[in-house]
Amino acid sequence: TFRTLRKGRTTVVIDHNLRFDKNETRILILDGGRIVAEGKHAALMKTNPFYLGLVETARRSVAEPE
Repeated sequence: TFRTLRKGRTTVVIDHNLRFDKNETRILILDGGRIVAEGKHAALMKTNPFYLGLVETARRSVAEPE
């Protein structure tokens, strides 16, 4: 699995679908090529309205397939 492959390595994952492990060490939020926020999933959900909106939109799209 991907988790096994990255064990013991620094790994950068770029994912616009928000399909990631919510226990990642650090999540970076980019806007216009600049880092606008960083942190763990739980902290970003509490402190970053932009990130919260992205996650909620992703959840809705999964719950309501076209």
